[in-house]
Order: sequence, then structure tokens, then C-alpha cells
Amino acid sequence: MNKVLNFERFNRVSNKREKVGYCALYDEADRAVLNFYGDICMYDYSGYGGEYANDKCPQQVADFFNQIEPDKPVELHFNSGGGDVFAGIAIANIIKAHAGETVGYVDGIAASIASVILCACDRVVIRTGAQVMIHDPMTGCWGNASDFAAVIEQLNIAKDCILELYSTKMSDKVDREALANLMTAETWLTSQNIAEVFSFEVENAEPMVACASTFYDRYTRLPPGVNADTAKDAKKDKILADLYLYGTKQINF
Repeated sequence: MNKVLNFERFNRVSNKREKVGYCALYDEADRAVLNFYGDICMYDYSGYGGEYANDKCPQQVADFFNQIEPDKPVELHFNSGGGDVFAGIAIANIIKAHAGETVGYVDGIAASIASVILCACDRVVIRTGAQVMIHDPMTGCWGNASDFAAVIEQLNIAKDCILELYSTKMSDKVDREALANLMTAETWLTSQNIAEVFSFEVENAEPMVACASTFYDRYTRLPPGVNADTAKDAKKDKILADLYLYGTKQINF
């Protein structure tokens, strides 16, 4: 079973659906392969029909695992800037439930919720030149003080859930509190310093897929070598559309 799932999001500025990446599912003779190359799918608009009918990434990933042997090895390759928290946690738990060995490879970037999905794998391999980014969940909100207090509570709960998954791959050089502080600081990790935070393997290989510059305009801090001015200009045009992508769902009261 070979299948490519297109990831889409609803742009609240242009009021249109946008393709933001894809997940390729391959069922080979000796292993199955999933490539997360793009944003993690967020809302399920299937009930609306039409263009929203296929926007079911977690369900489709679950269907994929249900159609392969329960003990079959699975490779997961990442070049993703993140996506929806709840979709990502659902995918992570689907991966954790698979009986066969799962190995995650960071080919370019695994940021935000993509890094959480990564930690669901039995083994994680960071390719030379690849990056992992962790940060606190974010969202957009409007309303009164009680509304904002409720959203803050939801964000704190989301962070605790993310920390539970991160802790399964946490290096013995950090504890949960230190990891939580690194999330708040929005921390970028490479093959050079990943061992300070996570117990990932580092592959001695040539740099793989370059990280798309469009990922960077969604974050507060940028990794070394990225032009901050260019990213800042792009962020001005996209921040309203992208805020909800990297945290809990946008909440309107």
C-alpha cells in the first residue's frame, strides 16, 4: 500500500484552503515508511464534505497502521515545522501502540509538534545538519478575562501532555523542569548538542533535506544562520493565519 496524503490548512487571512505538505506512506516488503514532509494536519473538516473530505491525517495514519502487519518495522522521516497539538499527540499515540520497531529520522527539521511525534518512536536518529525545535504551545484567543484564564489553563495542560512524551526520550543530563524551561525559551537543537537534551542517535552522514525557510517565520527565536530581518517581514503577513497552527485550536468565545 503506497499512498500520499496531502496536508492542508485553512488560512484565516485569505479564507482559503492551502496545501502545506504531505505524508507519504509506503508499505515495502521488509518495512513500512512514513514521510512527514510538511505541516502536521490540524482540523477535521470531513463533515463539511467537498474539499475538506480528506483532511483526516490522524485517522489516515491509524488506517495505515491497521493495514500493515502488527509487528512490521516502520521508518518515519521528518522535515516538518509542526502543526496542531491534538493531531500530533494522536499520531504519537498511534505510533507508540505499534508492536513493530519504529525508527524516526530527522532529515531536515522536526519542530514544535513534529518533535513530539518524533519522541513516540522507539529509536530516533538525527541526520547531520538536521534540527529539532521545542517550544511552548501557542494559540489565538479573544474574549474577557475569564476566557483568557481558561485558555491559559488549556495551554498549561497541553504543555504537560507534551512533556510526558518528551520525557520518554529525555537525556539523563536534564530533568523535567529543565526541559520545561527549554520549551519556554524556544530551543533549537542540532546533531552537535541534541545529546544534552534527548537520548537520540546522531548519524554521521552528509546533510540531508534543507529546512524550508518558510518554517522559520512562525517562531519567536531563530536558529543560527537564519536572516532575522527576512523572517520578521514574512511573519508580519502570516502571523494571524499561523498562530493557531502551533498550539491548541484557536478558541472563539
